[in-house]
Amino acid sequence: MTKVTRFSDATLTSDTNADVTEYNHDIAGNLVSATLSCCNVKTIEYGADFAATGYAYPTSETKGSSPTQLTTSATYNLNTGLVLTSTNENSQTTNFEYETDTLRAKKTTYPNGGYVKNDYSDKLITNVNDLLPGFTRQTTTLDSTHTVQSYGYYDARGLGDQIGKRDARRLADLGGRIRQPRTE
Repeated sequence: MTKVTRFSDATLTSDTNADVTEYNHDIAGNLVSATLSCCNVKTIEYGADFAATGYAYPTSETKGSSPTQLTTSATYNLNTGLVLTSTNENSQTTNFEYETDTLRAKKTTYPNGGYVKNDYSDKLITNVNDLLPGFTRQTTTLDSTHTVQSYGYYDARGLGDQIGKRDARRLADLGGRIRQPRTE
């Protein structure tokens, strides 16, 4: 157990109003519980057995004392350590997908069905000139029938390409008309 005491006056060696936080760790060094300033308890679980998470990834975090507890949880790809699902305090789950070859974020789907999808131009190619300029495209849902796409352009060194950025600022509004935003 580790105990941290914070005093309002640094010259004191004891204070009944001090903020005291206690941390408990498991044998692997993972934080498993914390008592935060008085009666606020936070408990972290790492799975019921080694096969579940290898005791490396927290499967749930519970804050507060019964009956007013708030719990979040997550699942992981044990080979990569990437989060597959995350469930918030309201039991709403967000799903995460990754590219198999690069492990970069591919798609995040939110509890309401909305999503953010990422596309990258640097896939396996046979002609290196096909990479110039490189780009990322992010598609985001606005509502059930509309999405918006944003682009980032990059030169051969991976730096932002100013010409590409200017072209990327052309946006399609919801009416389908192309407009050029003002530059200031």
